[in-house]
Amino acid sequence: MGRKEKSQIEFKARLDERNNIINLLSHKIKNMVSSSESSLLKVESEEQFQKGANKARLKNTIKTLNTINQLVTGIDSSFKVTKEDLEYDTQHKENEESISELILHSIRYSVENILSNGYNFGKFQENYFPNDASLELAQAEWSDVLSTPDKNQWIYFLNKHFFTAELQLLDDLTTYTIGDKKNSKTNLFAILQEAIFNGIKYSSYVPYEKRKLKILSNQSRTIVSLKVENTFDSKILNETKGVGHIIIENAEKFLDSPPIITKDNGIYSVELKIPNFWKKQI
Repeated sequence: MGRKEKSQIEFKARLDERNNIINLLSHKIKNMVSSSESSLLKVESEEQFQKGANKARLKNTIKTLNTINQLVTGIDSSFKVTKEDLEYDTQHKENEESISELILHSIRYSVENILSNGYNFGKFQENYFPNDASLELAQAEWSDVLSTPDKNQWIYFLNKHFFTAELQLLDDLTTYTIGDKKNSKTNLFAILQEAIFNGIKYSSYVPYEKRKLKILSNQSRTIVSLKVENTFDSKILNETKGVGHIIIENAEKFLDSPPIITKDNGIYSVELKIPNFWKKQI
């Protein structure tokens, strides 16, 4: 056996080992999240959490745990879900949501991570909110935004606190629904979330007046195209790392082609081409 062949075998063995570890950890995290969610659902029935700010905070915490659960499932399913599974889930509507809803969920998840007081995203938070007063104002206003499905209110909030936001979503995306029997909905959510959160994080390094984030859509008879564009500082790496890299890496099995990533004139973009199984059903 030559050196090259031996190196390839060793690399595949390491890759398989990494994938097995991620798969094992994802199951453990799912169990922990489910346990926490069950406990909070019991607490939700207690009198002090039945009204006012406490009720809203608890409801949002439960939503966040559910989102984490979906993302962990997305990591796991990214190794397994295929285009055939996606086609099945567009035809079988168990636990369905539309592409538009998944995009808004991804924005919500990303904004809440930046606004939270957690450690992991502190640098991005500092870029957007240089002082406590600006952060506290955004946190308070975000609670109001969450209470409305009006997309314009979300855009107004993003324009005020983050960047110039533009959502060009086809009307059809509100009717293009995906079930989750074979984890297709969860997998697409994980891919969208990674692309959108990455854009929000790295736009933070650009001065406020130049920050932009666009989510664009287009379609043909065979393809639904979703593109996330964001401004970025060329001195700061705008790239997907860690688990996010695995999700994007595995997306080729699920989408029509690998995600198309470009960097041009200070704009970083990720384009996802989804097989248009909805048009086939018409």
